[in-house]
Amino acid sequence: MWQFNWGSNDFEIVYNLAHLDKEFVGYREKLLLIRQLMLSHLEVEWIWWTDCDAQFIDMVFEIPLSNYSTIKSRNQM
Repeated sequence: MWQFNWGSNDFEIVYNLAHLDKEFVGYREKLLLIRQLMLSHLEVEWIWWTDCDAQFIDMVFEIPLSNYSTIKSRNQM
């Protein structure tokens, strides 16, 4: 797992080689991993899944994070 900071946001990269369930092989296993991450990190508002073969082509596009600034966290501090 790698962790880095992008602006005021902390990101973790999770690289998984473990098989979580024999019934969920290949691309379906990511569902179990995402569920496990969601349950183990309740403080997280977003999970951004990117497959290892994904390509980001539009290099000038910026995610409009300000559009989501009014969304209230379920874990208010």
